[in-house]
Amino acid sequence: MNYSEKLKDLREYSNINKRITQQEVADYLNVSQRAYARYELQDDIIPVKHLDKICIFLTFL
Repeated sequence: MNYSEKLKDLREYSNINKRITQQEVADYLNVSQRAYARYELQDDIIPVKHLDKICIFLTFL
C-alpha cells in the first residue's frame, strides 16, 4: 500500500460515526479540494507542513 492509499484510508475511516470528505481536509489545510485530491492521487507531493496538519486533523476527530 502506498502513501496515497493510506492517506485516503485514514481520511475515510478516521471517524467511525462520520466519513471525512476531501473538502473538509482541504478546508483545514487551507487548500482547494482539487489540491488535496492531487495529494491522494500522488499527482503532487504533500508539503511537510501539510503532513503535520493532516496527522493532527485526523487524529483529533
